[in-house]
Amino acid sequence: MTGHINNFSPEVMQEIFLHCSSFGASAVPSRRSAPLNIAWVCSSWRNLALSIPDLWAALEIGTVRGCVPDVAVLLHHWAKLSRDRPLSITYNLPGNNLANYRVLSAPLVPLTARLQHVHFRLEPQFYLSLLCGQPRIELPLLESLTLASHDALMLWVPPLGSVVNLCQCPLLRRVVLESIPHVHDAPSEAIFYRSIDMAVNINWSIVASLKIVEPRLCAASAIRILAQCTLLAECELSVGYNSVPGNAMPHAVLPHLTSVSVEAQPAPHDQGTSGVVSILNALTLPGLKTLVISAGWVLNEPVSATLLSLQQRSHFLLEHFSLSGSIDVIPLGMLFLAIPTLKTVSLHPYDQSIYRSLLLLLESPWPQNDKLLLPHLHSLELSAHALGIYANSSGKLQYHMVLDHDVIHHYRRLSNLRSPMLFAMLRKRFRGSPNSKDGIVQLKNVTLRTFRSSEEVGCGDDQGLQQAWIDDDDEFRALQSTVQALKQQGIIVQFPVELID
Repeated sequence: MTGHINNFSPEVMQEIFLHCSSFGASAVPSRRSAPLNIAWVCSSWRNLALSIPDLWAALEIGTVRGCVPDVAVLLHHWAKLSRDRPLSITYNLPGNNLANYRVLSAPLVPLTARLQHVHFRLEPQFYLSLLCGQPRIELPLLESLTLASHDALMLWVPPLGSVVNLCQCPLLRRVVLESIPHVHDAPSEAIFYRSIDMAVNINWSIVASLKIVEPRLCAASAIRILAQCTLLAECELSVGYNSVPGNAMPHAVLPHLTSVSVEAQPAPHDQGTSGVVSILNALTLPGLKTLVISAGWVLNEPVSATLLSLQQRSHFLLEHFSLSGSIDVIPLGMLFLAIPTLKTVSLHPYDQSIYRSLLLLLESPWPQNDKLLLPHLHSLELSAHALGIYANSSGKLQYHMVLDHDVIHHYRRLSNLRSPMLFAMLRKRFRGSPNSKDGIVQLKNVTLRTFRSSEEVGCGDDQGLQQAWIDDDDEFRALQSTVQALKQQGIIVQFPVELID
């Protein structure tokens, strides 16, 4: 094979080499992956590989056989081979307690003018000396930055006054912040539930892609950050509970935002209401195409009504929608009526009793126009909880053994009601079925997911005994033949089971 490849011109070989190294964002220094595996094939390949600077413009630093390699040597070697090319450097050492951490960031200092993409997946104390040092480093080419920590207990406290100031990075467009000591856009006491002295200052007005995963970030701070992100195109927020009055926060119109994901993740021992509703109430998003909401488990939280209000003032036409948490079916139906452009829908209600009205909503014509909702829907995912599965205050699914016969009877009754309504809904939406409705797109993918406990799986290998959508196992086996027939028509129906510890 090598001989045939060597018949190609150097230009073609160079394109092949670059293609081999383009599968990952950063190159791991290993003989099993590009570019080192290319250089080890033969001398001609090695000479050609060493002459291609773009092949060495990305580097990922991680543990090798449990040890951290000599970072200074690696960076010097890659920087020399990449010549003057912009660099992508990733430190992938999450949760690694290193005895001598200074060697991690110090060798980067001579290269700061060339850094284009920098990803620190390690604890803040290992990069703080670089980003908070004096004099300030210059990062004129920096386009994307990741600061990700896995120190959930925050045992390390940064020195007083530590500030990561990135406001002077004119090209910084992509930012990922995960569990860092402090996300700073106002006095610390207004941002977190407890004051932490490290700060990250960013010129939010030029950021196009933003991801923040921080349970101590309250809704008020998230809204203030979003209000400054006038060029934002995609956003993922995982924030703490703590809602704010609607008149206390600025309202943000983000015309370029096409994809939003908002998740409520309360900090340990936190009590309160989800900040998701506060964030959605503060936004107008006319260009939105994808919306993912996970609101946690807060009783009587008006998530569905809030989404309807968001659509009414934004007039967006969604294509992809996912909702987890407390679901109110009536405003959800009004939302679906307002956005007939939806192509994919995923619904994960924590209150399983709503399925009777939800399946009826998807199966019956809307009273005002005698048409089914979501005429362009081609992918639908619904989730069901097996007996004993419930969502805690943060939305995390847990299992409690159920011994109460009344609870068991209630669960069985809901299952018996759900099965026939499920079949009725599917028949209406499968084109070619005698009961299908004209004017709607045929469903192509249907995923009916079951969450159940790993402790309750020992009752047999039959999938019908594991899933919670069809109450009777004989009925499930009969359905399997229908599923196979539908598969021949290009319709995929799945009943995956996910286990909860």
